[in-house]
Amino acid sequence: MFGLGGGGVRTMTEGDVMARPTRLRAARPVREPRWKLGLLGDWRLQDGEGRVALLHRERLLVAFLALHGSRPRGYVAGILWPDASDAHARASLRQALHAVRAQAPGLVEAGADSLSLASGVCSDVDVLREWCDRVERGAEHLSPQAAVEALRILPGPELLLGEFEEWVLTERGRIQRARLRALEALAVRLASYELHQHAIAACERAAEIEPLQEGPAHTLVSIYVALGNRVDAMRAYHAFRRRLWDELQAEPSPKMTALLACGHPAAYDVLAELREAGDAERLPTVGSGAVLERRGGFS
Repeated sequence: MFGLGGGGVRTMTEGDVMARPTRLRAARPVREPRWKLGLLGDWRLQDGEGRVALLHRERLLVAFLALHGSRPRGYVAGILWPDASDAHARASLRQALHAVRAQAPGLVEAGADSLSLASGVCSDVDVLREWCDRVERGAEHLSPQAAVEALRILPGPELLLGEFEEWVLTERGRIQRARLRALEALAVRLASYELHQHAIAACERAAEIEPLQEGPAHTLVSIYVALGNRVDAMRAYHAFRRRLWDELQAEPSPKMTALLACGHPAAYDVLAELREAGDAERLPTVGSGAVLERRGGFS
């Protein structure tokens, strides 16, 4: 349910998120990671002294271990050199490990038959995954400040731009799907706080990931309907409808189409009445038939 105000209760504004004081906590010492690894967009690695340069295959080795954790040497060699013989792949892996150790001592840890990155490595993918998981598992528990912070972190460039190895494409798709799910959930949460511009931005970022996914478009139209903004509601609906028809020769679902009939200001009176009555189970979502039956839609 998107917050619409009403009932004399003051609702949160966009400015309240930044203006609200933060409770101070006792400072805890934070240990800086020894290595900072960037995998979103261009590959990059920094230690305490600056950027570390590695060649292409060594960069992929570091990226693979960052994404997949500890793995047997033979498995890593087979993934990174899929067209080589087992002996040649293992030899290439040894050469790559030697180069990484020379340029970034301590970055890769080698067991008896396994490889992993050192515990002091912090990657942007780890941060993104944590936020995706946090939002997807419990968006309803995010504070307004945390929701806005999530919107800052979740969008961004794809994994390892310019790389097209099969394992990179698989992991890239997995990360993008996690982003999409998180942004959809986040948009609803932001709208519930009446942070409508942030919610709209979350919908737009989700649509950039998957333009043919109805969820973000449905939420976007719902927000505009809740705001009584017929023009932008119609524009967002028809933009999605055109994309869907051009690519799949398909139409939006009847549920989404019905949203456009539910923008009359009288619909907000129904919502307010149900809130005051405390009848949460009968509270209609934006676009539900209950509002249409009682008050009518756009004139």
